[in-house]
Amino acid sequence: MFRLGLRDYTTFVMPFFNPLRPSYAEDPYPALARLRAQDPVFFSRDLNAWIVTRYAECSLALHDTARFRSDFLAAEGPRWAVARARNELFLGGVPALSAMAEPDHHRMRETVSAVFAPRAVQRLRERIADAVDGLLAGLAPGEPFEVMRGLAYPLPRMVIAEQLGIPETDREEFQAHADAIARAMFGGAEPAEVARASEARDALLAYVARLHANPEALDRSGALARMIDAFTGGALSQAEVVGLAVDVAMAGNDPTACLIGNGLLALLRHPDQIDLVRGEPALMADATDEFARFDSPLHALMRIAAEDVELAQKVIRRGEVVYLMVGAANRDPAQFADPDRLDVRRENRRHLGFGAGAHFCLGSPLGRLEAEVALCTLITRYPTLHLAGRGAEYEPEFEMRGPRRLTVAYD
Repeated sequence: MFRLGLRDYTTFVMPFFNPLRPSYAEDPYPALARLRAQDPVFFSRDLNAWIVTRYAECSLALHDTARFRSDFLAAEGPRWAVARARNELFLGGVPALSAMAEPDHHRMRETVSAVFAPRAVQRLRERIADAVDGLLAGLAPGEPFEVMRGLAYPLPRMVIAEQLGIPETDREEFQAHADAIARAMFGGAEPAEVARASEARDALLAYVARLHANPEALDRSGALARMIDAFTGGALSQAEVVGLAVDVAMAGNDPTACLIGNGLLALLRHPDQIDLVRGEPALMADATDEFARFDSPLHALMRIAAEDVELAQKVIRRGEVVYLMVGAANRDPAQFADPDRLDVRRENRRHLGFGAGAHFCLGSPLGRLEAEVALCTLITRYPTLHLAGRGAEYEPEFEMRGPRRLTVAYD
């Protein structure tokens, strides 16, 4: 008698789940809700990975760093072999903080954690407000304004350069080098891109050496000064300073941009909630947490099983890839009352939108503040703001969620 194996069975009964199709990108939540109800730990043959959709299992895995490693360099298969080679080539084998195992993760994170603490971040409020004002200068009555390109993406790039403490004269060049490395690491890595990234790596190594020789050139309250001090004291290598600097410069940009885009879209689609925040702007600080829950920018977090582990009665083998679907977990009715409703006054904010456990997002206080200032300015300064043209457009992407384009206008 023909018998289906477990993975054949789950694929057979769950044929509708394809996170790369355009309709999923437009609205993933119906498919995720079905998957969460019918097969919360599901093996996808299309992705060759496990898909975890319930809050309980996602939270457990995020907190269990011994059995669920965040280091993608430990994954098996040709895709990850390429990633390991690129990481070694461009960053000397130094993984991103979000993918780093202990004890290196703690050592690297502690170097810069004080700079991203809530109290330290609040000193940037006025600077962020000035940046938002400058970026919104092109928003004119009756004219379409593309929020992602015009505001959401440039804002965090401007702010993080200041938080790093890079001299203004060096910021453009430093960001160009970081961009080149990121493109080669995560893009197609055409020969020209590989060559540019290699040049960028050498330039950043030389830049770190110059700063090490002249530390007074840096803002002493910035993250880069702390990295240079750690290099001087032997706590970080030169390659680790470059890797950490690139990580800090790049890691929070896309999630923050998506938080701004998702938050604005959520408000414009829920007139009762936008009226609440307009009437009480102080609500926006808590509202950003609700946006991160309601439509999570970090939609899926990848983990690698460090050993054979049982999760919801399924056996995940060592080395297999696990996608923790944070977007689904944050709408789990077992954790949140009426989870598909946007509620800027929601009291339960124990969501997973910024991760959890040891890898809880280091830059979340900064990202929340940037979103708070940007969104509060948009909805209070332009009370007739509305979606325009095609409104929101999405790429078929499931790990990061946010509009590729978001067009608005005001009367």
